[in-house]
Amino acid sequence: MVYGPASIVCALLTLCLIPPATLGGVVAIAFIYGFFSGVMIALPIVCLVRLTPDKTKIGTRLGMGIGLASLGMLVGRPGAGAVLGSDPDNLRWTDTWIHGGCAMLA
Repeated sequence: MVYGPASIVCALLTLCLIPPATLGGVVAIAFIYGFFSGVMIALPIVCLVRLTPDKTKIGTRLGMGIGLASLGMLVGRPGAGAVLGSDPDNLRWTDTWIHGGCAMLA
């Protein structure tokens, strides 16, 4: 109930990082993003513990859940790097923010 809206807010805030040109804009977005990303970091662990009927299996479920989540990190970082590009004079930051926001929405 909380995870879905927090994920949408984080994705929209990631897309909002495209236009700010001032430090104050970036700090304001980072502050709000930090508040909502806490839900995305803490809630999956709580859900896995709550859904485990046999409490001796909590470690196994947490390891499997975090292992599956790590696959997204394994694919996402190099994908964002490919979108950004390797030419230091022509880095595509706008495309990278769009990639991150759309990946969070998916």
